[in-house]
Amino acid sequence: MISQQSIAVLKKYISRAKKTAQKASLIVITYNRWEWTEMTLNSIFKNTFFPYDLIVVDNHSTDGTVEKLKQLRRSNKIDTLILLPKNHGVYVGFNVGLKYGNYNSCLSILGNDILVSPYWLAACCFFASRLKGLVAPPTQAKVRGWVTRHKCPIVKYEGMRIVRITWSVVPPVMTKATLQKIGYFREDIGKRELSFYGVADTEYGERAAKLGVGTYYILDTDCKHIPCMLGELQ
Repeated sequence: MISQQSIAVLKKYISRAKKTAQKASLIVITYNRWEWTEMTLNSIFKNTFFPYDLIVVDNHSTDGTVEKLKQLRRSNKIDTLILLPKNHGVYVGFNVGLKYGNYNSCLSILGNDILVSPYWLAACCFFASRLKGLVAPPTQAKVRGWVTRHKCPIVKYEGMRIVRITWSVVPPVMTKATLQKIGYFREDIGKRELSFYGVADTEYGERAAKLGVGTYYILDTDCKHIPCMLGELQ
């Protein structure tokens, strides 16, 4: 949980962002599972205080999700809705959102299976701009286990615990400059593999490391992976 001391720092950061018209592009990839998508979006609406444009990229959902998303677009809850003509896989969807949303100074990508916690985006943008790396909230208990098992050094900055790791971070937040340095996710690793998380994430983290771009988790954020919460994925 983010401390009150750190919240005060983040509130000042948010205030400066509003005064200078800074925003993040918050990109959410959806495919069916409306009940999870709704949970993800509601957590964003409730807990995201840093200024953002919400860009939803739908991978040709067939369960009624598209009409629900259109309703949210009509009510201006979603700023931009991109409907893909078929399911191209998650990483193609990520790239579509990143290419559209790169007009903002910071970019975040989420799957439709994440519950975000208060001040998560402010914290991630704060450190993405200062560390010039890929920054993420840990969403699964196993990530914290890896940090402990590998004895990753943890540092405190403005009251928040940051750990630099040697693998990819999910879901990443980055500045526009970092995106321009690393580039987009690979879409040619294998179409079957691209239906699942992990393969292109790993390659992206390796590419970042080769370019000298660090990968970091903010341990005080408390975002959750819905399948893990429901016991469907350990």
